[in-house]
Amino acid sequence: MKILFAAPDRDLLECYKSILENDMGELIAAFDGAQVLSLVGSEKFDISVLDCDLPRVEFDRLTAKMKEKQIPVIALTNGHKAKDPKADAYLTYPFTPDVIEDLIRKTLDRAKKGQINE
Repeated sequence: MKILFAAPDRDLLECYKSILENDMGELIAAFDGAQVLSLVGSEKFDISVLDCDLPRVEFDRLTAKMKEKQIPVIALTNGHKAKDPKADAYLTYPFTPDVIEDLIRKTLDRAKKGQINE
């Protein structure tokens, strides 16, 4: 499995990269929206985990690109930002690795069954 994980905190990215790669497969990290768009244009991902507050590109533009590429989106939020109706699942900070792993599996399962937002 190939996961695109994007958050503006580089320490958080490195932490989750080392944890999730052991159990979930390859994780490609991005720290801003421009990097997300570049990666999605050049690589294929099974799922994306995107912080709602990524710099340089609006979240709704990122989710639209993911939908265009048929990549499920898990939105990471700090709780005060309105939910984007295009995300397939939401997770509020803070969370533990087992919670994100479980949500990734559930979201991929829903995607395989055709139960995610179009």
